[in-house]
This record gives sequence, C-alpha cells and structure tokens, in this order.
Amino acid sequence: MRTRLFFYCTYVTVVLGVRRTSAVPVPSPTAAVNRRNLMCALGLASSGCLLSYEPLQLSSPAWQGMSAASRASAVFCNGPLLDAVQRAGVFGDCKVFVDSPLKVDPEEALRRFALLPADATPAMLRAFVHEHFERPGADLVPWAPVDYTEAPLALARLKNDGLREWALALNRFWSQLGRATSAEAANSPERRTLLPLPHPFVVPGGRFVETYYWDSFWIIKGLLTCGMRETAKGMVLNLLHQLESFGFVPNGGRLYYLNRSQPPMLSDCVLALMDDAFDLEFVRHALPLLRAEYAFWMDTGDDGHAVRVQLMSGESATLNRYVTSADSPRPESYLEDMRTASHASVAEGDRPRVWSEIAAAAESGWDFSSRWMEDGASLHRARTSEILPVDLNAIMYRFETNLQQLSAMTGDSAAAMGFAAAARTRERAMSELMWSESRRQWLDVHWESSTRVDSPPSVSNWLPLWAGAFNDRQARLATQSLRHSPLLQSGGVATTLARTEHQWDWPNAWAPLQEMLIEGLERTGHREGHELALRIARAWTASNLAAWRRTHYMYEKYSAPEAGVGGGGGEYTPQVGFGWSNGVALSLLGIYGDALVE
Repeated sequence: MRTRLFFYCTYVTVVLGVRRTSAVPVPSPTAAVNRRNLMCALGLASSGCLLSYEPLQLSSPAWQGMSAASRASAVFCNGPLLDAVQRAGVFGDCKVFVDSPLKVDPEEALRRFALLPADATPAMLRAFVHEHFERPGADLVPWAPVDYTEAPLALARLKNDGLREWALALNRFWSQLGRATSAEAANSPERRTLLPLPHPFVVPGGRFVETYYWDSFWIIKGLLTCGMRETAKGMVLNLLHQLESFGFVPNGGRLYYLNRSQPPMLSDCVLALMDDAFDLEFVRHALPLLRAEYAFWMDTGDDGHAVRVQLMSGESATLNRYVTSADSPRPESYLEDMRTASHASVAEGDRPRVWSEIAAAAESGWDFSSRWMEDGASLHRARTSEILPVDLNAIMYRFETNLQQLSAMTGDSAAAMGFAAAARTRERAMSELMWSESRRQWLDVHWESSTRVDSPPSVSNWLPLWAGAFNDRQARLATQSLRHSPLLQSGGVATTLARTEHQWDWPNAWAPLQEMLIEGLERTGHREGHELALRIARAWTASNLAAWRRTHYMYEKYSAPEAGVGGGGGEYTPQVGFGWSNGVALSLLGIYGDALVE
C-alpha cells in the first residue's frame, strides 16, 4: 500500500456530523486518497463499518471519543443489530432498515437490543425497530425548487401537442423529487446514515431517496433544459462538497456508500453548467477538486483504480478498473450478499473477496451485469476488479479531455497539455487493446493478461464514440456494426444480449446509456451517425411516452423489445420516479424537439 499525504485541519464535519471541532485527517485536494486510510481516520472499517464493536458498556473505551459516523455505523453498517434485523427479513428491502433514523442514540439502542432474547423472533425484532427507529427518509424534507417554472421555453415551444404535454408533465416532476437535508439530520448525525448536504437537490425517486453520483449528471442535464440553473448548480456544488470532504465522490449520499464511488461524471457536470453560462470563478473553484478526483481514480495498488499496461510499441499506458476495499456485505443489500457468499462453491475464507467484487460491480453503476461474472451469470463468481471496462476508460478519456478544457479556461496551459497527452496515450491503449477489427467495436479487457473478454455485445462497446476516443475509420465501422446489432430494438437499445436475471442485461434499456450512444453517434460527424442517433432518440422517447400515457409513470429502466413497458430483474423491485429517465427525456426533447416525431 502506498503512503499518502494527509494534512490536518480544523474540520467541523457537517457531512460526517461530528458536532465538535476536531483535528481530523482530511485529504489534500492535490493528493490521491486511500480509502482504507480515510476509513481508519474516521473510525470506520474499509466497508464503511465500525472497526470495533462493544455494545453493552456505554462508558467503555470503545465508545468514548468516537465520531458520529462511527457511532452510527455500530447500528447501521455492522454488528449484531444489523445482522439480526436483516437476516430476519424484517423489511422486504434491506435498504429500508439502514435508511431509518434512530429515535434514541445508538448506544442506547444497542443496550436495549442486548436485552432481547438471543432467539428473538421476527415479530419481536419488528416491534423493536418500530419502537426505536423512524420511517426511512425521515431525515429529508420535501423541497420545491425556487427556479422552477411551469412552462420552460425549451418545452413550451414544442409544436407537437403530445410531446409538449408530456414534456411539461416531466418538468413538474422536479418539484416532486426535490429534497433538502432536515435540521434533525444536522443536529443528530449519529442517529442516521444520511450524509448531509449544503444545498437542496433532486433525488432519483422510489427507494432512492438520497443523491447518487452518476445519476446526478443526467438529472442536471434535464434541469438545465428546463432553465433551472440554480438547482443544477446546487447539485454540482453538493458533489464538489463531497469530493472536498472525502477525497472522492461516494456512490450515494449515505454512510454505507463511503467504500466506493461511481463512474466519475463530475467534470461533465461542471462543463454542462459552463455550457449553459460560463463562470470562470466557478471553474477556478472546481478545478483543483476535479484534479484530486482524477488522482483518486489514477491511483495504483491493491485497491487502486489504475493499472499499468504495456503496448506493443514498448510504451507503458494506464487504464482503469472498478475496485473497492470492501470485505463485508453491503448493509443496504445485506441479506442478498450473505446469500450470494453462502453459495456451496464459495469457501468461507473467500467470502470477503466475493463481497469486494460485488461492491466493485456496484461502483460501476451496472449493478449487476453479466459483464462482471466469470461465467457470465453467477454473482458469486464476480471478477469485477479483473476487468478493464470499455465504458470506464471512455469516461476516463473524457475526464482527461474535460480537465484539458477546464485547465485551458484558467490559463494553465502546462496542465492542459499534460491532460491532453494523457488522453492521447489512453486512446492509443484503447485502440490497441480494446478495439476489435472483426467485431468493429471495442471490448472489455482482462487486465492481467491484456486479452479481450469474449462476451455478448454490450452498449459499453460503443461508448468511446461518446468520449471522442476514436479515429474516423473506427467511427464509421462502429456506426455500421451498431446499426446492424440486435441490441437495437423497438423500445431503444438493450444493455447486453446476455439472458440473465441481472438488470443490466437483456432485455433492459437504461436512459443514460441511450443518451451516451446518441451523443456519441452525433459526435462522429457522419450522416450515418446522425441518422442512427435520431432513430435511437425517437425509439427511446416513443417508448417513454407510451409508458407515461398508460401509467403516468417514468420508469428507472425500460424493456428494449417491448416499447412502453418498464424493465425488470435485479435485486430490488423496479422503481418509478425517475430522475435520470426524466433528465434524459427532457434533454432529448431540448435537442431534437419536434423531430422526435416522425
């Protein structure tokens, strides 16, 4: 493990909820962050959970001087109470329990829990939770965006009555999905998992009542289409706030998400704001933090996201993977992870590795997909950290070119040249290692052997088009292969062709992937690319509109072969709301307008 540089500062943790001013190691904005070091500094294990657990003596040394985060973790992230409640299936969804704030301090809850019989029944545990916990999401309050308008110009000018009615209905969802951190959450952080944020925000919806990293990008794009710049800016500032607090942007706004990130889209969020209205001071504020995030993703080592690869030219290049230091079940999916690791083929000593690979797959945002499974189907055989994914490296290429642009905006030409050089090296590595001439698309790579993964086609295989990491020949060939791919269906583009129980496989189609494909095809600059982009945009919006007319819902995911039908599969009930689906639909309506109707 490499040694990292930390500086000590006086840190009043609004985010972590330490109610006193204390010296806490906080990562320098210019240094990479080691998550194990960060977790230990906060008194947490690498899984985001308590390092030691001693519940019965409230005056014991294990409790004295502990941070609010550590105290909350003793209930929500690890220990016998979490284990008992989740194993008993008190709630149908494990996330409900860990999102339910305590009515008493964690030490008192654990003391009372210890008085229950060792063989407490599910009914007894349910009664205990009802007495000592509030409803999930009670630490958030509804919030109506101050910049909301009933008829944004980009939507009101639509000539097609059906499109305009739908677009204005989607715009109204922003008020329904607006949230702010409650005063109670700031005053008693030890009683909850919520990571308070300084600005109000828009949530995805359904069971996802807090912010999520990569979801936010498409929500922000939709907000900007609706002229809601202040709300969008607040969401970007929240992400920057998390980055400054933790040295990376966590998967979501909960304590149990501090062991992993999600696809790094923050630089795109900043540029989306700048495209809407340029603000040099905002760029100067964001850029050092974005460089710190880049350093986090470019860290090497056992749990580092970057690995070195050798090219045929002898040149060494860096590519990226998803990886976490987690070694225990995800608290929000505790029972599912326990069951997965209890598979007969998994030795007890191998369970931490299984949980780590599951968490890495969750970091990808594609939780879960056949792409991460050694056998293409079984979650207990996940090998996420062994794969160099096309989509992540496309995102990292775009991250580098974004940093190039932002550095140039501030007049730092040396840094701009450095990021441009890094992007060129990455593109060469992706072309050599990932590009398949026979399949005319990019493929994931096993990083230790540098061999391409032979798996069913996936939307990820075309995302270098979105990033701009292609040459003209690749753009033409990739466009042709996508046009003839069975991934293209009447309701959009299916995520993969693998038939599994996982939600990021056939037959599901997801809004962010549609938008990335559409933008990538337009970016080729070819007529064929534009025509295919418009075809996908029309199919996707028509499916969304058909489902909305039938149900008045926007779904988290849709069925690609069945236009107008919500998707299925996965480890939780399909959700409605839905932040990024709304954002992508509104963004496409803003770009293509009435052309979405043939």
